[in-house]
Amino acid sequence: MNLIPLVAGSALAAASLNAQSARPIATYPFVLEDDHVVIDASINGRPGRFVLDSGSGAAAIASSFAEGLNLNLSETPATTSGAGRSATQARMGRASEVTIGPLVLANVRVVVLSNNPFKGLGRALDGTLGYEVFAKWTVTIDFANKTLTFFEPSTWVPSDSGVNITVDVSKRIPFAAVEIKAAPDAAPVIAKVMVDTGTPTFPFVLSSGFAARAGLDHIEARREAVLGFGTNGIVMGDILRVPEASFHGLLLRDAVVGISKDKTGFFASGIADGTVGQALFRRGRLTLDYAHNRISFEPGKNFDDPWAYPDHCGWVLGKDSGGDWTLLHVGEGTPAEEAGLAVGDKLIELDGQLLAPLNREQLREICIGEGLLSGKSVRRAERRQFELKRRKLI
Repeated sequence: MNLIPLVAGSALAAASLNAQSARPIATYPFVLEDDHVVIDASINGRPGRFVLDSGSGAAAIASSFAEGLNLNLSETPATTSGAGRSATQARMGRASEVTIGPLVLANVRVVVLSNNPFKGLGRALDGTLGYEVFAKWTVTIDFANKTLTFFEPSTWVPSDSGVNITVDVSKRIPFAAVEIKAAPDAAPVIAKVMVDTGTPTFPFVLSSGFAARAGLDHIEARREAVLGFGTNGIVMGDILRVPEASFHGLLLRDAVVGISKDKTGFFASGIADGTVGQALFRRGRLTLDYAHNRISFEPGKNFDDPWAYPDHCGWVLGKDSGGDWTLLHVGEGTPAEEAGLAVGDKLIELDGQLLAPLNREQLREICIGEGLLSGKSVRRAERRQFELKRRKLI
């Protein structure tokens, strides 16, 4: 996708101008892939595809992308504190220039990861961009229209139609608070959470320590699942429903949340009690205004829709080097396991449709439905047929 400015005077630009009394510097489209805001950008002149991630305190890039970029990397690697099951080594450096269309950032902190947590997530991704983007500009992410609008921070005025939240960005990532109830008549417990556009699928992913303090470990209806991918790899946890949660006055009832099982990395670090993520933000318009230590969220018309877990299959897929969708995880007691599928199987076909040309969003749509799927897979060069009966998992 080429980042081309939308036509000046478009309906969206006019709406932003009228609602916020600020003139945008630029408005660009983005792609929403697996709940991640994905944009085209360049680092030191090399083009790539990046997740715009408020949970990234620095630009985190794969070592394969960083090769030959003259990033003045540190000699000694350090252990990252990102989400995931295994610690990852990284080297710190500086990029002389990061460009997003005509917008330019200079002297940007980068973290080059020894592994590549971005591969296998569908279309190739080269890393994340975060803090420096939001520190230089006030950025509105409009999920309904799939656009990013950049403002000079001194000109942007919050809308009256949303909630305006003071956040702490002193550690280069924004922190806010949510209230969680383990039972309808229970007292709310306050969680310190990172505002994280890199958290997919869930309104909140919480640490196991907070879950114990809040009494969430007593909720028996739960299921083990992959909660997402961090810079340290796959994030494993349980999914369950919380009777009530409040994000600065915005009420969520019976919402599906994730409880991380990580023993290392972000969710075990004590830095925060968890994250607030895309299942909430994509129901409206989010503005990140680091210059004034605040964010603004304007709920959309679908904010009060029922909260659901979209996977009715019970698998996690990633693309292998040959371009085939391959099972990275099969949940215990899920339709995928009951169909006889296992980690490492290549999925070739579902209901007569070849899967290799499909993107992650198309596969996600398949697993939102219910009913029987017939399919073909390959395990160690042996072709197999299976039937999978989709159903709600939580």
